[in-house]
Amino acid sequence: MSANAPALSQQQLEVIFQQALRDHARKLDTIRAMDLRDGLRGPDILAEEDRAAGLAYTVLARRGTSATITPAERERLSAAGEADTTIDAVTALLDEMRLSGQTGASVGRLTALIETVGALATPANVAIAERAYLQALGEALLGSAAAYGADPLPRTASIPQGSNYTAPVAAIALDSSTVVPDPSKVGRDVMVGAAPQRLEADAQPDEAERGDYIGTITEVAAELIRRKSKEDWTAKTQSQAEMIFELFDRFLRQERGVDRMQSLRQADIVEFDRLLDVIPKSFGKSPKDKFLTIADIRRSAEAKKPEERGLAAGTRNRHITFLTMLLATADSMGIRLADKLSFKGFRASNRKRARDEKRIPPEGNVGALFRHPIFTGCRDWNHINDEGPLVFHRAAYFGPLLAHYHGLRREEFCGLHVDDLVSREVAFPYLKIVPNSFRRLKNPQSKRDLVLHSEILRLGFVEYVQAVRELGYQRVFPELFSPSSRSPSGDRFYDEVSPAMQACGFTTHQIRHFFNNTLKQAGVHAEIREDLMGHGGETETTERYVDAAYAALQLAAIAKMRTPTSVLERTEIRIIPWIAAKQLPPWSKAAKLSSKAG
Repeated sequence: MSANAPALSQQQLEVIFQQALRDHARKLDTIRAMDLRDGLRGPDILAEEDRAAGLAYTVLARRGTSATITPAERERLSAAGEADTTIDAVTALLDEMRLSGQTGASVGRLTALIETVGALATPANVAIAERAYLQALGEALLGSAAAYGADPLPRTASIPQGSNYTAPVAAIALDSSTVVPDPSKVGRDVMVGAAPQRLEADAQPDEAERGDYIGTITEVAAELIRRKSKEDWTAKTQSQAEMIFELFDRFLRQERGVDRMQSLRQADIVEFDRLLDVIPKSFGKSPKDKFLTIADIRRSAEAKKPEERGLAAGTRNRHITFLTMLLATADSMGIRLADKLSFKGFRASNRKRARDEKRIPPEGNVGALFRHPIFTGCRDWNHINDEGPLVFHRAAYFGPLLAHYHGLRREEFCGLHVDDLVSREVAFPYLKIVPNSFRRLKNPQSKRDLVLHSEILRLGFVEYVQAVRELGYQRVFPELFSPSSRSPSGDRFYDEVSPAMQACGFTTHQIRHFFNNTLKQAGVHAEIREDLMGHGGETETTERYVDAAYAALQLAAIAKMRTPTSVLERTEIRIIPWIAAKQLPPWSKAAKLSSKAG
């Protein structure tokens, strides 16, 4: 893409605005009709919601995607006739949108609009078009608010009646307060409100003139992930790497004014290391964390106790490992990096032994888990923590069983394929823990065959997998998958069972340690334990087939596991209703949009 591409003309910007306005107005017409037909909320409430949303988007269009309701903005809205309750609603909505990452527009959508008018989607054009797009969305919402209770006549004006539209779209580009990014100085994903560029004293010779490849941090990260996804990175590893690269990029943009690898300096790495010293230990566990600004993260850290700040040694070292790989990837791409740029020396020493870190849950706590409503009977499929008469066979039910009796890792059982179960024409039904189309394995040693424990069989696992297969699913636990999400299946499982796990004081991974420790205390040989858990020492375990002799060894070993599930009654296989009906996950974006539209 040429750095000298022409900027959007006023005529092109007007076309983008009008197109976006028409598209949004048409969608809102449909949503409004459906809402009125449902009658769940009155038109006055619906109108207030659309008006608050419309005002929020017009504020974002005017003041950038990090805008909040300042005292001056509140005064302006009040002078325009907006009630205090409306302004309060706009304030709360902007905060919520910022935390959930909904204040900006899709770069893909903006690019499509820009290309429609025959322009190039340069960073500057994307930044300008975004303001027009947000303004169009705001005006469409304001028009929708005014239309509640009005006659359902076709909209005839290009600007919805009843809106508070005051600034012509031309003012977006001509406003003297608007800072248009220089395409030669920023990455392709720059939006309104980006961090300022380096001071001239820090500026380096123009890389394009030197003939070097100009790569943004996000581009280099994407290349590294692309390479590793073909090798040994699991979905979980890729997700961890993406989060770390995104945090690094966010920090550099917002606090250091850096958006490309050529501009990175050792001082930036030092400051990022200092951020890791104060970042909350819990950072990254909430989906909302990736939408926080660095300033938000620092404020959150300040509210924490000292012992709750600073990443743990293992987590910090994971950051350093991935970022070291990022530098190596940039170098391999022909990007000229600053001399002596390195993360060497920033790794944290870990004085704890592995056995000290892997806390083994008490036996009583493990037993308490299997007395939870998930296993004894819950109220409904989406109220699994409330006691009731229903037992649903799903990942939340069988996952902890597989972790307890077989030491499976979370992603290993969450990503099972129905063909991974071998139960026909064999003496001992067993699971093949192998890479499949849904997930990889942690390492080559993880590949193994596991003869199923008698409790897994008694409680209906084989019958459950057969029922899922007959419904046409390939995933053993299809409820963990959504077509609109790239998150590992284990993340959804974690969300479902974490209340039960927290109540019992341990995690599914700690059940794995309980499995290993129980077998160790029972005298099971280390080699058998390694085979069962997928460790296999330093090299790949010699492939073992499930013949009668080896099956007997496995069965003798896992028979030493205590059976806290013996008190559970076997129940008729009950599939989650929306799985049985072959519907989209109710929590998926597609299902929510479909529900709102119909």
